Amino acid sequence: MLRILSGLSILLLVALLQGCAGAVVGGAAAGASVVHDRRSAGTVVDDGIIELKAMEKLVSDKELFDQTHISVTSYNNILLLSGEAPTDAL
Repeated sequence: MLRILSGLSILLLVALLQGCAGAVVGGAAAGASVVHDRRSAGTVVDDGIIELKAMEKLVSDKELFDQTHISVTSYNNILLLSGEAPTDAL
């Protein structure tokens, strides 16, 4: 009887912990990317702010936003815009 209860307890725990696997794997991947990033934490935050400000500018211009596909990337405080536009004027 004790063996059956132990087995059921393990099965229950495994079933309950399945949802945590994604969080553990995702957290480990995020931690690994931070460890291997050569930028300081402050620079990473600054790059994020630069990207947000650039995206705000793109979104605020409806014509530009609707007619283009532009990706915004910042690394070490240098902004890279890449993508497609129908004309050079945009």
